[in-house]
Amino acid sequence: MLTYFPERLPGGGGYRVVIGPPFEGYPGTDAVHDAERFHALLEAQIRRIPEQYLWMHRRFKGLAADYPDYYGRDSRSRAPAMRCRRCGPGKAYH
Repeated sequence: MLTYFPERLPGGGGYRVVIGPPFEGYPGTDAVHDAERFHALLEAQIRRIPEQYLWMHRRFKGLAADYPDYYGRDSRSRAPAMRCRRCGPGKAYH
């Protein structure tokens, strides 16, 4: 598996895409370890240019009630629940 991370260039100058080296030993025999490795890589990229990460993306709506509602009044109660693709219909994310 190869990873890639797009980066917006200043002044609307397009994008630069960095393709990483092969992600060795992936997938492995331990799914938790695989997820931890990938998340560490993702976190490193986010920390490199945090202003380009989609912090307000709608998928992160399951937050505490006192978190700012960036999508309009009561949008949290109208949003459909996310479903696990692996478990199929009717199964909530776990």
